[in-house]
Amino acid sequence: MSKKTIYVAGPMRGYPNWNYGAFNAAEKILSTLGWKVINPASLDSNYEETADLDSTPESFDPNDSQKDHAVIRKIMKRDCDVICDECDAIYLLTGWEKSKGALCEKWLCECLGIDVYYESGENCARNRDPEGCQSISVGGKIPTAIN
Repeated sequence: MSKKTIYVAGPMRGYPNWNYGAFNAAEKILSTLGWKVINPASLDSNYEETADLDSTPESFDPNDSQKDHAVIRKIMKRDCDVICDECDAIYLLTGWEKSKGALCEKWLCECLGIDVYYESGENCARNRDPEGCQSISVGGKIPTAIN
């Protein structure tokens, strides 16, 4: 049986080093739990559109900079394509609800019927359907949906 694929989503803008530490930690945990993980932090490091990005995580502003706007459009297209083409689930890091990108990715998954998982149970309470919420934590186990 092949591994199911999960996409990691969460806040990046305004966080030191684009919050890559949280994304990489989630990838490690999810891989240990048996997932094939798609980590946008890894995608960014190999993405030609971000190679010459002048902005820092604190200064990146697609609403005020044409260059940043063009970059975010390409990144969101890349990420939405990978979700549509490859993913069985999405894993939302703490703070996802403050991220325009993660909000978009979550709603895309919900529209496609892709499973949504949360880093912490606290985020589940803010979900529109708390009954359907599933949570994976550092000490968690593989949810039944993966089996």
